Amino acid sequence: MGRPVIVLGDATDHGGRVIGGDMSTNVDGKPIARVGDMVSCPKCKGTFPIIEGVVDTIFSTQPVAVHGHKTACGATLIGSQTLLLVHVAAGNVYRSVPAPTTSKSSPPVGDGGSDARESRDEQAHQYDMHFLVQDKQTGQPLRQIRYKITLSNGKTSLGYTDDNGLTQTVSADSALTATIEAPYYDNDPASDAYANCGPDTCNC
Repeated sequence: MGRPVIVLGDATDHGGRVIGGDMSTNVDGKPIARVGDMVSCPKCKGTFPIIEGVVDTIFSTQPVAVHGHKTACGATLIGSQTLLLVHVAAGNVYRSVPAPTTSKSSPPVGDGGSDARESRDEQAHQYDMHFLVQDKQTGQPLRQIRYKITLSNGKTSLGYTDDNGLTQTVSADSALTATIEAPYYDNDPASDAYANCGPDTCNC
């Protein structure tokens, strides 16, 4: 029997959630997750890419992740849907980096937002990522929330979350740290709409 394909919102055994996926392919309306897509981790206090996938099942140039695969912090992905299953043969697992150890330290989360290491697209030689903006109290995605993403190279990106609470994808030619401010007021603190969302939109 095959393993469930991982989709946006699936959990991990560290208490985290899948916060990134392939927007062009979905299962029951939820984008599928692949190697390089991001996962929040409250245990390791950060966001980390998925590092394992199925070699012969590719979506948008990246191997798809299934139940039991790992993230860079060592968390195990837990599948929730049963509509799309993939058979994983022996030796058919792609791993983007060496398997993590339990003693490996994780990047800290800054006071001003969620630090995220961007995921690498091996074939395009780019690093792409986006954020899922959620209400801290309910966990529900926040739609049409203004945000600002700042990369460690100084590049910034402004926009509004879509109907799924997702920001636009930001790209770079090398691995960078990204920080998000949401809601972002353009130095105008007058509005307190969705203030309980806070700057740490990944709930890490």
